[in-house]
Amino acid sequence: MTDDPTADGATSPVGGAASEEASVRPGTFAAAESVFHRELATLRRSRAYLALAGGFLLAVVGLAVLGGGVATGYVPLVVDLLTYVEVLVPVAAFALGYRAVLDDRANGELAVLRTFPLPRASYVVGVFAARGVALAALVVAPLAVVGTLAFLQPEPAGSIYATTTGADSPVLYVRFVALTVLYGLASLAAAVAVSATARSVRSGVVVAVLAVAALSLGADLLLLGGLAQGAVGDGALATALVASPASAYRGLVMTTVVGATTSGATLVSPVAAAGSLVAWATGLLAVAVRWVW
Repeated sequence: MTDDPTADGATSPVGGAASEEASVRPGTFAAAESVFHRELATLRRSRAYLALAGGFLLAVVGLAVLGGGVATGYVPLVVDLLTYVEVLVPVAAFALGYRAVLDDRANGELAVLRTFPLPRASYVVGVFAARGVALAALVVAPLAVVGTLAFLQPEPAGSIYATTTGADSPVLYVRFVALTVLYGLASLAAAVAVSATARSVRSGVVVAVLAVAALSLGADLLLLGGLAQGAVGDGALATALVASPASAYRGLVMTTVVGATTSGATLVSPVAAAGSLVAWATGLLAVAVRWVW
């Protein structure tokens, strides 16, 4: 996470100062669209982004193959991948986004942009949308490869389904992929917020590392501590299980993917868990807009 995926072989998402005034069009939506297209152009030329995508691909496919999930069905595959994906997705999101704004501030581009009719919200939304597209491609591609490997396997033995009440289906796996993208976007919003609020590369790196740890492990450790101390009772447990992005994502997968083939009780409310991810993303982007300049 020490290198920006757009720094290698790329230019700034806003281009040179001589061409900015012509390319940043007035109007909130038009300005955001200009930033979006420039950011995508930057990412397309970035060798670091390709390296990040390749590493993520190798990690996900390798873990799926070594874990044996591809040979046992879609839902067992999801169970095998879930813990790894919970950690890998925030890491990829922060690697992709934690210097998105910070580099523009460091090289003076942000100061130049402030002289043009570019609203703060348009700039942040344009950066987030472009990096969100890049992150979605990065996440979906390896999961699609793994799903294809599972599809090509012989049908698993009937004992695999002994504890289920519904059929294992590729539709459930597609649902898992969609939920993983949503989780990634919430993580990316956190990365953009860190990038917008940090005032130096060093502080950005430190806060990004701490944020990844908090997203992946911190909330779960707090929940376990609260349960052990009795601070989180039965009535508050359902809310606590969707309070953080990682726990909300896990609850959504266990309820709507794994739970779709089992007769167990619903772990969390899917609406509450999805709402938590959306609320986290929206709130963090609002922080980015407030502090970007």
